Amino acid sequence: MPNWCVNELYVFGKTDDLEEFKQAAQGENGCLDMENFIPYPVQFKSQDEICRLWVDESIREAELGGEVFSEEEKSSLFFRLRFRSNDTPRDGFNAGGHSWCYENWGTKWNFCEPRLVQEYIDEEDSFLYYEFETAWSPPEPVIKKMGEMFPALTFQLRYFEAGVGFNGILIIEDGEVVQEDCAAYYGHRGG
Repeated sequence: MPNWCVNELYVFGKTDDLEEFKQAAQGENGCLDMENFIPYPVQFKSQDEICRLWVDESIREAELGGEVFSEEEKSSLFFRLRFRSNDTPRDGFNAGGHSWCYENWGTKWNFCEPRLVQEYIDEEDSFLYYEFETAWSPPEPVIKKMGEMFPALTFQLRYFEAGVGFNGILIIEDGEVVQEDCAAYYGHRGG
């Protein structure tokens, strides 16, 4: 179980540019999907799918044999088959995908439960405000890529990780990093 890094992302710019970004950011993961900016490699994704199908088939065979599982039991069985069975095909995430995610996304998984919290549209000062969590650390490489892909927009990422105790800010304007600071976070200790 990871420590969760809480992230707040503001995207400032003209309405048309914001709308273009919003559409480009939308993906299988919801309103923000890292894969739309830095795609997870096909070889790992294919291995992940082979493993998932093998586990699903194993559960189906057990059910055909008379076993009855609740959703919670299926989830537990899925985990046991995927990670603790010698027969399970190796998934892509554990065959290099995990390292790839850290190196390319800055965190081990895609955005967790991303939400577009506020959308303010005005002729001059428009912005989108997203909230999401990431495992262990902020997705700085992804936000930097957003800035490269959408240089007309300004990106401001604020993040807080209370378990290890750090927080920071990343600001990108005109496709370039203009501020990147990280420091100790004492808010979780009441200080």
